[in-house]
Amino acid sequence: MKPIEAVSALSAAFQKELTPETITIYESAFSDIEPALLAESVREAIATSKFFPAVAEIRRAAARLSGILPPPAAEILGIIRRADTRDWDWHPQGSRLRHSWKWPEGIDAKTLQICESITRMIGIPCDDDGEDLFGWEQDVRKACESELPAFEARALLNLSSARLLASGETQRLTP
Repeated sequence: MKPIEAVSALSAAFQKELTPETITIYESAFSDIEPALLAESVREAIATSKFFPAVAEIRRAAARLSGILPPPAAEILGIIRRADTRDWDWHPQGSRLRHSWKWPEGIDAKTLQICESITRMIGIPCDDDGEDLFGWEQDVRKACESELPAFEARALLNLSSARLLASGETQRLTP
């Protein structure tokens, strides 16, 4: 679907008369979205929106359908928890906790970047005795609230490389 066709379909579906300026703005905003992805994003907007969608809603749908939006905070927390590894170095003078992150194989680069950024901000989830730190998970959620919007904004900025995922295919963040 070409951008002008997308604007026409939205206008017809929502029975909204658009000014030439509005048509130009929407066309320009949709110009970097691959035709099949744009068609599916428009179809979804028509099926789920009560009102004429803003440009941002169509772009967000395209980013979600192509799998380039960052995962939600709960999923980030799950990935980080799964990567949390704790080993003990045993010595005659005493043992010492050795903490590391073992990220899942196949994790995409953007998700890994988000997880590493969060763990740098928050630190490890345990004390020197290997006991979980109270409130650590809440700190991860707060860090996600502050960090994820920037990653999301970057994903929405340029959709020229985004492609519609095959039917039934989803972005796979963890193996």
